[in-house]
Amino acid sequence: MSEFVKDRREKRAERKRERAEQRANKPKLKFGNLFRALFMGIRYHPEKFFSELVLRVLDTVISFFSFTYMLKVIVDGLMEQRPISELIVYVSVMLGLYLVISVLRDVYWGCIHTVLDKVGERRINSIIYRRALTSDIANYEDPSMYALFGRAVSGGVGSIEWARYWFIGTVCMIVNLGLSSWLALTIDPVLFIFAFVPVVFNFLRKKMGALERVFDVEKSELYRKRDYVQRVFYQREYAKELRLTNIKNVMFDRFRESVGQLLHVMRTQGVRIALLQFAIMFGGQLLSVTGAQVYTIYRALVSNTVTLGDCLVVLNSISAISQDVQSIGGTISYMQRICYAYQDWRDFIERKDRVDGNADGEEARPGDIELHGVTFRYGGAEADTLRGIDLKIKEGERIAVVGYNGAGKTTLVKLLMRLYDPSSGVITLGGRDIREYELKSYRRLFGVVFQDYKQFALSVAENVLGRPMRDGDEAIVEDALRRAGIWDKISELPDGIYTQMTREFSEDGLVLSGGQSQMLAIASVYAHGSPIVILDEPSSALDPLAERELYRQMYSACEGKTMIFISHRLSSAVSADKVVLIEDGVVGEYGSHEELMRRGGRYAEMFRAQAESYTGAQSTEE
Repeated sequence: MSEFVKDRREKRAERKRERAEQRANKPKLKFGNLFRALFMGIRYHPEKFFSELVLRVLDTVISFFSFTYMLKVIVDGLMEQRPISELIVYVSVMLGLYLVISVLRDVYWGCIHTVLDKVGERRINSIIYRRALTSDIANYEDPSMYALFGRAVSGGVGSIEWARYWFIGTVCMIVNLGLSSWLALTIDPVLFIFAFVPVVFNFLRKKMGALERVFDVEKSELYRKRDYVQRVFYQREYAKELRLTNIKNVMFDRFRESVGQLLHVMRTQGVRIALLQFAIMFGGQLLSVTGAQVYTIYRALVSNTVTLGDCLVVLNSISAISQDVQSIGGTISYMQRICYAYQDWRDFIERKDRVDGNADGEEARPGDIELHGVTFRYGGAEADTLRGIDLKIKEGERIAVVGYNGAGKTTLVKLLMRLYDPSSGVITLGGRDIREYELKSYRRLFGVVFQDYKQFALSVAENVLGRPMRDGDEAIVEDALRRAGIWDKISELPDGIYTQMTREFSEDGLVLSGGQSQMLAIASVYAHGSPIVILDEPSSALDPLAERELYRQMYSACEGKTMIFISHRLSSAVSADKVVLIEDGVVGEYGSHEELMRRGGRYAEMFRAQAESYTGAQSTEE
C-alpha cells in the first residue's frame, strides 16, 4: 500500500473520530429556552418589545396594501376602465399611510431603538455582573469558566435580542404570508403548491443549526486565546517584559497559532454551513419562484385564464410567499442558536457555588477566630496546600504570618475571608462556624490589602472608599491618605482626591509607583474602619525606613483591632503579639518573637539570615 493511500485513510479515520466526538459532546437542545429568553426580554424590556411589535406589524400590513395589492388594483382598474378618481383616492390614501409608517420607522430605528437597546443591555448585563461578583473565586482558576462567562455575556443579551427578533419577525412573516396567501388563493389555489416547495428542503435546517453551534463554540475559545495576546501587547504591566525579553516572540507564535486555528475552523465548518445554505436557498428559490412564474405566465398569455393584473401580482408576490415559507424552516436553525445561547447564560447564572452566601444567616460580629483541623486543596491540585491547621487568633491581637514562598500563607488569608471554604475542618468566629453567618456581613468585618492590589480607573477618593463619594467623605479620604503617608503626593495634584487613577481613559491619569500604590491600598483600610485588618505583604515595595513608619502608623491607627499581616520581612514580626510560621502547609512554629528566637528553630534561623543581609554580621538577638 502506498504512503499516499495510507495517509488518506488515516485522515478519513481522524475526521470520523472528530465527528463522533462532536456528536458525543453536543449539548442537548432545550426549546423551552426559546420562550424563557423571550419572556425574559418582555420582563426586563417591555417597552422595546411592544413598541417594535406594533410598529413592524403595521409596517407589514401597510406595505402589503401599498405595493403588492395596489399593483393589482391599479392594473385591474385600468383594464376594467374604472374612474381614475377612485384609483387616485386609493393610491393617495395608501401612499399617505406608507409615508407615516416610514417616518415612524426611521425615527424608531434611528433614535429610539438605540436608546432602548442600551437600556436593555444594561439591565441584562447587570444580572451577569452581579452573578460574577457572587461566583466562587475558584471559578476564575478554571479555563472553562472563562469561556462560559464570555459566552454568557454575549448569550445573555444576544439570546434575548434574537428571541425578540425571532418572535416579531415570525409574527410579521405570518401576517405577510396570510395576506399574500389570501391574494394568491383568489387568483389560483394551485399556486400554493409552488409556495410550499421550500418546505421539502427544511430538513437541512436542523443539520445547519447543529453545525452553527459547533462553529460558535470553537470560535469562542479561539477568540479568547487571540484576544489574550492582543491584551498583553497593549497593557502597561506587560510592557517592560515584552521589550526586554524574547517572550514577545512566544506571544507572536501564540497569536499566529490562534489565528491559524481560527482560519482552519472557518474553512472547515464555514464551508459546510455555506454549502447547506446554498442548497436550501437554491432549491427553494429555483423550484418555487421560477415554477410559479412560468405557470402564471402560461395562464395569462396562452390560456387567458388570469388577468394581467393577477399575473403581475403573482410575479411580484410569489417570491415573498416562497421566502416566508422558507423562513419558517429557516427559523429552526435560528431557534436552535437562541436556545444554545440562552443555555450558556443559564449555566452561568445557575452555576452552583461551593461558598454559600447564606442570605438567611446571622449578622457577623467581631470575636476570636479559631481554625480547627483546617485542610485545603485547590481544584485540580494533587496535594493539599494547607494540612490540619489549628490556630487561635484572639480579638484585638496582632498576628504575623511568615514562611517561605508557596507555604500557604495567602491561602490561609483567603480561607479566613471565605473566598474559599476548607476542604475539611472548621473556622469559627466568636465560637460559631463562619458558614453560619451571612456572607456579606462577615466579609464587612475585614479590611484587606492583598499583595496584588489593583487600582481602578476611577478617582483617588473612589479607590480609597471603594464606593461612590457622598457628602462628608472628603474628610474621611483625607484622614486615610494622611495616615497612609501619601497625602502630600495627592494634595499636590490639580484635582486632589478627585484625580482619575490610571491612564485608561485620561492622558493625565495618575500612575503611582509600587510603594505609593501600597500606601493607597492601606489608606482604603483606614477609610473602611473594619474591626479586623489583614495585610498581605503590605510593605514589599517600601524601603526599610518607610516600612518601619508604615507599621508604626498601622499599630497606632488599628489599636484594639485584630491585625493579621503576612510579610517576608521578619523585622515586621518583632512587634506582633504572636508569630505563626507556616511551613509545608502546616503550623511549624507559634509564639511571640522573643519566644521563637529563644527556641532557636526555623523562625530564628530565617530572622538571623535576613538580619545579616542588612547588617553584614550575625544577629545576636536572643
